[in-house]
Amino acid sequence: VIVFEALAYISTWCLLLWARGLAWLQFMEFCYGVVTATEVAYFTYIYAQVSAEHYQEVSSYTRTAMLCGRFSAGVLGQVLYSTNLMDAHTLNYVTFGSMFIALGFAVWLPNVKYSIYFRRVTAKQTTSAVEGVTNTCVDGAPASPMVTGPSETESTVEDALHTPTTDGLSNSSPGIIRRGSRAAEELGNSDQSPSVNKRMSTEGDTAGGSPEGLSNSNLSPKGKSEDGYTLNNLQKMSALLWSDFKAAYSNKHLVRWSIWWAAATCGFFQVLNYIQPLWEEVKVEQSSVYNGAVDAASTLLGAGAALSVAYLKVENWTTTGELVLAVVSLLDGLLLLFMGLTESIVVTYVNYVAFRVSYEFIITIASYHVAKELKSDSYGLVFGINMFVSLVLQSLLTFIIVDCLQTEISLQFVIYGSYFGVLSLFFFALAFYGMGNRCCSKQDRVLLQYSTAALPPTHI
Repeated sequence: VIVFEALAYISTWCLLLWARGLAWLQFMEFCYGVVTATEVAYFTYIYAQVSAEHYQEVSSYTRTAMLCGRFSAGVLGQVLYSTNLMDAHTLNYVTFGSMFIALGFAVWLPNVKYSIYFRRVTAKQTTSAVEGVTNTCVDGAPASPMVTGPSETESTVEDALHTPTTDGLSNSSPGIIRRGSRAAEELGNSDQSPSVNKRMSTEGDTAGGSPEGLSNSNLSPKGKSEDGYTLNNLQKMSALLWSDFKAAYSNKHLVRWSIWWAAATCGFFQVLNYIQPLWEEVKVEQSSVYNGAVDAASTLLGAGAALSVAYLKVENWTTTGELVLAVVSLLDGLLLLFMGLTESIVVTYVNYVAFRVSYEFIITIASYHVAKELKSDSYGLVFGINMFVSLVLQSLLTFIIVDCLQTEISLQFVIYGSYFGVLSLFFFALAFYGMGNRCCSKQDRVLLQYSTAALPPTHI
């Protein structure tokens, strides 16, 4: 998907530089839409390669890397433009060349070996594999003293973990064994692992026969792996997608973070799309334009804010998360409101930097928090749904505010500020509701303790 995104970027800039006509420009917008839709692949790729305990760090590092790249682009563009080495159109050639560099890095990245929806391994399959290996080692021939390296049995267990299952509908259980390093981690922590670490014989298969749990007939109805996108695989994939969707969005904490993610990203994209026209309107007879420098500064500070998340220690986000989201949304709403009302270009610059830093800080926390709440490796599904909802909301805002009402640019930012204000009210209500529930529960526990202590002792 990352390679596909790089190709979509190259197609977008090819059309921007050389295409002529309305139809080609519309196709360019389609290609850029593909780019936007595939951006979630960065985070899902990283989460697929590391264990859950490192989600906070890799979320911070990945977003920091993205923002540092934008910072470098902003600085380079400002320098080349200010020194009259390039005009605005020629800068697109620099961007076009950088896309090929990005494509090279994307091709060079190691693949994710196992597809979660086409080759998911169940706990049932893993348990039968481990039990079969254990029975072979106990009932078969004695272990050979010459075996010093990894045994064939260990390799057989690993192969069984990576063999597609045929009962995909049962994979929604909490015992799903995840692929790659996550699968090894779960297997190593299971109750069966001590028996696997006993003495194993390379002669076990011949003496005791093939373990029942590892036989090909049990893993595939035709005695071989079910590779390829067959109808059966597509049906199982659809069932797993629906199962993961229900499991993810039945978690109320994940839903609340996802709501903020989708709504705030919608507002953030609108601000990015229309900040340049706002600066052009507010600017009053100033010969120097610092739009590129301000954009570079905002991305650099945003990268610093995202990096700080890696070292942030919060005991319980479930009790403080809604309040933090409410306060940040209120702050963002006020910043955008002043940007729409002011006539000072400096105020718009400062407010834009503060708005972007606050967004990058919280969206980094939201991404790792959502990933942490997931019970299976369905990051791409959840991240994709959140991004889809945000783009739908952005399309609605653009259609209503820009196309239908044809609102002035300054009034647009007043509306965007009000939008974040409504978002903050929603999360303030959630935060106060949660605090009220916790206080009532605490009082009920105290009253129960007092009433229990006041009861007279019973005599039999």
